[in-house]
Amino acid sequence: MQQTAHLFGRDPIVIAKRIQKEIYDTTGITASIGIAPNLFLSKVALDVESKYSNPRIAM
Repeated sequence: MQQTAHLFGRDPIVIAKRIQKEIYDTTGITASIGIAPNLFLSKVALDVESKYSNPRIAM
């Protein structure tokens, strides 16, 4: 995220929603996104929170 902040903005939620929209517009598939400092924590966040939250974004 830090390397691409100048391209997409600094707010991770805004970036995640933009990525979700692009995936849905291109493929018609709803994506879940985990936001964390590392891959392991983002996967844990997805397992715990994303399935129950409406925007399917876990932090």
